[in-house]
Amino acid sequence: MMNQNISLILVYEPDPATGRPTPLARTADPQLILAVAEHAITDATSRATILSQSDEVLGELERAEADRLRAVLAVLIPELRSRKNRHSTAVM
Repeated sequence: MMNQNISLILVYEPDPATGRPTPLARTADPQLILAVAEHAITDATSRATILSQSDEVLGELERAEADRLRAVLAVLIPELRSRKNRHSTAVM
């Protein structure tokens, strides 16, 4: 069961010289939270792969950050662990 203390906030971020970020909406929809968490992990892993092509060391540092993000989100969102296990089984 997902941690009840997790929510998503949609934020408008103007140019820093013109103003501060402004929260526009908040949701605690578990399916949306799971989808955003999966997307964030995919994006972080993708950045690491792209960076590795030009700088192996920086790519490894970015990959470690992606792994850290995955671990933290898996603690907060147990459904992420079960989905990862299903994906791993399906790939094999």
